[in-house]
Amino acid sequence: MTAKTRHMLAATAFVGSLVALSLSLTTSEAAAQTVLQACYIPNTGVVYRIGLPDTRDECRSPRHVEFSWTDAGGADHGALTGLADDDHAQYLLADGSRALSGSLAAGGNKVTGLGAATAAGDAVRYEQAVLDGDAAGGDLGGSYPDPTVGNLQGNAVSTAAPSDGQVLTWDGTASEWTPTSANGASPWDGLVFVEDYIELTVPVGEHIMWSSVARCPANHIVINGGYRVFSGGPSYPRPGDVKVTASHPRGSDGRGWALTAIVHNSAGRDLSFRWVSFAICVPGSPSSP
Repeated sequence: MTAKTRHMLAATAFVGSLVALSLSLTTSEAAAQTVLQACYIPNTGVVYRIGLPDTRDECRSPRHVEFSWTDAGGADHGALTGLADDDHAQYLLADGSRALSGSLAAGGNKVTGLGAATAAGDAVRYEQAVLDGDAAGGDLGGSYPDPTVGNLQGNAVSTAAPSDGQVLTWDGTASEWTPTSANGASPWDGLVFVEDYIELTVPVGEHIMWSSVARCPANHIVINGGYRVFSGGPSYPRPGDVKVTASHPRGSDGRGWALTAIVHNSAGRDLSFRWVSFAICVPGSPSSP
């Protein structure tokens, strides 16, 4: 038998001896987490106990190896050393300081005991979520997931169905938003500008009177009007050369801007110019004054 074989057999015998020693403990010894003391005879695999009432207190020979260990039978887990060490990075820590590095499948189980969400990114508890069948509030009516708009900023919306092209308009009488036809007309739509003019020559020191009417087209009424003096020649009157002493700016039927004027020439020279009367008209029905 070689030396290597003898060592292997000795090691096997040594382990067997340890097991035998552990099994030889009484129940009371195991419960007390007994510290076992023994001696090993090198190269033989022989182990013998020491430190018991009926055994020696030390090894029989200085060549024997004394050792000891605590039997684990009946030992409390809390008595183990290193429990607070973070030796395994694959485990989550009880203080929550280690984040997940991937998705965590719950296997159909629930996460319970969540605190109420108070900030963005918090998980929301069941009672904080909007659920199917929950009643809507504020300007919304009905229930989720299909609430209806019952108000706009607290003001009621009519339940009448709108027609194509209608818009919501505030109805002060009914105190609600009501669908009505949109009036997309510009205030300038339908506006008509008409004029009547006359070429005048007023000799120096004289005056002249005439009448003119700028009339609106059918189905329009006049809303404003006036007159202007136009000329491009040297006889064009300067400010103060022409003075209007009388005018009647409204036609009797509401459709024209009628003007009767007396013009005095105080320029010290003959005047020739175009006198223009004009009217601004909008769609409407004429009425008596």
